[in-house]
Amino acid sequence: MGAIALYNAFFHCSRAVLWKEGIRERSHYCIARFLETVPKLKEIFLDAFETIMSIRHTAQYATEQITIGEDLEELAHICEAYIKEVKQLIQNKP
Repeated sequence: MGAIALYNAFFHCSRAVLWKEGIRERSHYCIARFLETVPKLKEIFLDAFETIMSIRHTAQYATEQITIGEDLEELAHICEAYIKEVKQLIQNKP
């Protein structure tokens, strides 16, 4: 469940970037593709979003028991930095 909650934090933060541009998301995958076009976002945030998106998909839709090998704590720290970065981006701060 922690992976899904962490994904939701990344997802909703990412939606704020789209909303600032007047874009409404249609899919989780398309949000990730749009974020690649935002020059001010660091690659570490994009990679973390892709990672947690994959983990969430597996956790939510797998039919067998899964083990999450990624370090969710590290992804949570990246998410905290991502939220700060997006907050500056949507407030037009350098």
